[in-house]
Amino acid sequence: YGGVNLSPEAVKDWHGKWDLIITYPVEVPPDEAEIEHESRAVKHKFEQMRARHHQRLIFIRRMKKCGLIVVKQKSMDESFVMLKITANHKTFEREAARQKIDLPLKDPRQREHLSLKQLIADVGYANFDGTNYHLFTSIDPRFFRSMDRQRLIMSILRGKKWNDGCEIDFEREIKKKVFTSVYPLHTRQGQTYLLDNWLSQHYHQFRQPENTIRDYFGEKLAFYFSYIGFYTHWLTFLAIPGCITFIICFFGKDVGSLDLDHDVTIFYGIYISLWASLFLEGWKRKQVVLAFGFCSI
Repeated sequence: YGGVNLSPEAVKDWHGKWDLIITYPVEVPPDEAEIEHESRAVKHKFEQMRARHHQRLIFIRRMKKCGLIVVKQKSMDESFVMLKITANHKTFEREAARQKIDLPLKDPRQREHLSLKQLIADVGYANFDGTNYHLFTSIDPRFFRSMDRQRLIMSILRGKKWNDGCEIDFEREIKKKVFTSVYPLHTRQGQTYLLDNWLSQHYHQFRQPENTIRDYFGEKLAFYFSYIGFYTHWLTFLAIPGCITFIICFFGKDVGSLDLDHDVTIFYGIYISLWASLFLEGWKRKQVVLAFGFCSI
């Protein structure tokens, strides 16, 4: 868990209950009387520590004010503090409606009950508006997928204060050592589903469950693994003629020596050119289909 040493009980408690954590080192700012006789450098160091501590308190108050649920927990060695973050359904619903995120419909025939602004292409998805959640399907008991909850929380954390956000610039705050890291958490249900439907040895190595990957990791990783599967599949059409070409060249003029000047290499070079063109055109079509299905066009 991000290099933080957690007890087994804490890990068990986190699965499915919390969506995001923010870590920072344990720092106890001293009182003025304790550093009264210290050097200027030491005083400056403690002032910075006190400023970071104060900034963290401000951010935590903002999080709670924005409707986030925040709980502190120390690591086993008590060197780090974790802010476990999630939100109630009302907060997720409000932010999802503001962003108009796309969700899969229970029945594509329900499209006729939605307005044109709510519909997304013709792929069984529609915009969530805060009142039509009964139209959507979800395998997660909390309705919103883990990926969606994490995105919504990050949107609240990064959002402007005037737009019900916490206005936290994590890159800047990590550089100032206010926070150490911020990262999402896995869910036990999602991990088990991926193990059974993707990483299982019985699953076909050339096929990738794009929708499953997209629902858990997001569109970018779904595109990546879809490309890996597509590329691996097409390599078989290159490997078989390549092996034949190698055998012909190996048993060419002199048995036991590799003859790279054999006439067959010319035809193999032409074949590679045709293969590359067909591969690129095939992937262009594939990624357009994926983008349409993921509502990313």
